[in-house]
Amino acid sequence: MTLIELMLVMGLIAVMMGMGLGAFATLDPGRRAALGQVTSLLRTAHNTAVALGAPARVTLDRKTGEILTVGMRVVGTWHFEDETLSGSDGIDGVFLGSGSLLDDDGFMGRGLSFDGAPAGARAEFPVQDDPAFDLTDGFSLEISYKPEHLVGAQLIEIGDAFQLQTTAGGGLSATLYRREVDALGQPRRGGRVGVQAGGGALRPDQWNHVRCVYDKRTLRLLVNGVPLASTASDVPVWNVEGPLLVGGGTTLPSGILDRLVLAVVVGSEKGVLPLGVDFTSKTPPSVEFMAGGGLDPTVHLRPVEVGLDFGEGGVEIIRVNVYGTVE
Repeated sequence: MTLIELMLVMGLIAVMMGMGLGAFATLDPGRRAALGQVTSLLRTAHNTAVALGAPARVTLDRKTGEILTVGMRVVGTWHFEDETLSGSDGIDGVFLGSGSLLDDDGFMGRGLSFDGAPAGARAEFPVQDDPAFDLTDGFSLEISYKPEHLVGAQLIEIGDAFQLQTTAGGGLSATLYRREVDALGQPRRGGRVGVQAGGGALRPDQWNHVRCVYDKRTLRLLVNGVPLASTASDVPVWNVEGPLLVGGGTTLPSGILDRLVLAVVVGSEKGVLPLGVDFTSKTPPSVEFMAGGGLDPTVHLRPVEVGLDFGEGGVEIIRVNVYGTVE
């Protein structure tokens, strides 16, 4: 080859190598992996809420970079329409108390009332016989309550695992019992984890939609979608070894109860951001999906933006719109 031909070939090789290196520089595997991971976990929560018709939650820890997706499945729904106390899950209840405990003025049709019933009267559901009622990894319990008088009383008890009570002045108290292991390695019922909302949480003579949620991070109490109290906890819940009771205390609830819904955690997925990637300061601590897949409007008033900070590589935004779809 002549000198000119050699220089021409070397020049062409240099141009081709420059183009290739430029394209490779724009390809950042770590960046793509972080975006893909967070997007995938958000979509998993949305799809779970759609498929199972139950709430789902994604927790984003800005300090550690951890991402936790928790999905739930509804295992029991009761509306107290007739004496059989039948539920959508096929588990019927029984009245234990004198007379009929049904009231025609329920939230949806008829409701459950203990007015005039003797102490200890209750509606009892044998959920301990169904393995689906496993609260170990978390749960969500909802009930609509229209109190006539604001007294302290037991609303719900689930075996030896959970209790929901009212307190004087319209307060609420929730307690779960921890699953522990003794010195011989055998499981046992351990201590209590409790959360309490003070007086005024419940309004008399109007419907209050009470919800208690536990996801092995926090135990929370909400009324009409408004968070009132929470406490941090990461312990498993003790076994459901007894029936689900509505009422049953020495002091009975005053007023009407209706629309009892119980959902349990059926799966969780965890991820961690790659080294050198952080959540931005404006990233919310959690993204809450309601049953059906949309963002929970009581938590998110507008679309949610999850920001990933790549240092000198800039910031990428993942957007979750009000319908729960992830962009």
